[in-house]
Formats: sequence, structure tokens, C-alpha cells
Amino acid sequence: MKRIILCIGLGLAAFILPQAYPARAGIWSAATIDKVQRATVTIYILDEKGKPIAQGSGFFFREAGHVATNYHVLGKATAAVAKTYDGTLCKLQAILARDRRDDLIEAAVDPSCAPSVYLLPADTQPKAGDPLMVVGSPLNVAKVTSKGRILEIVDMPKLGKCIVHDARASHGSSGGPVVNPAGEVIGIETAGVVSRPDMDYAIPVERFSRMSGSYRELKASGSGN
Repeated sequence: MKRIILCIGLGLAAFILPQAYPARAGIWSAATIDKVQRATVTIYILDEKGKPIAQGSGFFFREAGHVATNYHVLGKATAAVAKTYDGTLCKLQAILARDRRDDLIEAAVDPSCAPSVYLLPADTQPKAGDPLMVVGSPLNVAKVTSKGRILEIVDMPKLGKCIVHDARASHGSSGGPVVNPAGEVIGIETAGVVSRPDMDYAIPVERFSRMSGSYRELKASGSGN
């Protein structure tokens, strides 16, 4: 599941993107990539019979068992599961906080199956030219990494402040972590541009602090309750 944005509708011609430079593979350690992949999950939205009807990405964030993703991935779900890096299916038990305008949501999984690995927010503000990596499950293929650089940080109509980057993030990557070379979260992948496959948008991680608590239990898959 991934938002698609039309350039004309959002007035992208109002700014000029800086030149994108190829990411240097040497700045990404194998340990960092492995940790981010292990913290990333595939989210399946389920129907009343427990059948998957939509799919997106997410990641364990700030503490064990808490999953961050996009509102447009999970916000309207009544039942969902998160598939971890080793193939374990963890029931998403409840929505903990959400912000529809910022397209962010935080949920809790069954603690009995949640791994101990999780990601933390970056200590420094990202800027144009910085390297980044997106991890997600495009087209239902888990743990896919895509490296690039920040093209610009801009305020977009309807989306607010966004990180514009050139890492390739295909359909299904929405909600995945966008990290710096230290493996710290700088943003959450949220949208692509229909006419620009080399341009994607991420919600800055700082906007998580604006989310309001909104507890809502999710159904057991296929229970019909």
C-alpha cells in the first residue's frame, strides 16, 4: 500500500531539486542494515475471515512491541498482523496513537512474539544531500533496502513538512523506516510521485511527537468480534 502523488496537484514546480548524487555503499555497515531489516515488518490488513486484503510496511520503534507505520496503512483496519523478519506473524492488538493529517500511527503487537530489536529517532536534523536508506516490503517482498539521498525538505500542501528523497521505494513500502547511516530513524516512507520514480516522500520522525493517544483494540483475526 503506497500513496501516489501527482506533481501538478502539489505544485512541485515551485522549487528546484538539487542534483542527486549516488549513495556511497561504504557508509552503510552490514550490522546497521541487518538491524534495520530485523526491526522492519510487513503489515497485513485482514478481512472478517482473516484473509489479507491489503499490505504495507512498518517497524518496531522506541520500545519492543510498538509498531510505527502510516495512518493510510492501518488507520481503518479492524484486524491486522505484522510479519517479522524471521517470518513470525504477530497479531496487532491495538492502536495506541494516531494522527491522520500527519499520516502516522502507532500500534502494539502481541508481546509474546515481538522481537527485542527496535529503532530509535535520530538525534540530529536531516538536511539536503544527506544519505538515507528506506527498508520495506514492496510488492510483498520483505526486507528490501533502497539507498539514496535527501533531495530537499519542504512543506507540501496536505502533507506538511516532508523529506523528499531519491531512494526507490515501490508499492508496499509505505510505513517503512527511513534511516541515516547510523540506523537512526529520520522519517517514515509515505508517498511516491506518479511521474517521477526517482522521487519519494517521507514524513519526518519529529512529527511523531505530535500524535495524540487514541486507544482502539483490534479484532482477533477472523474472529468476527
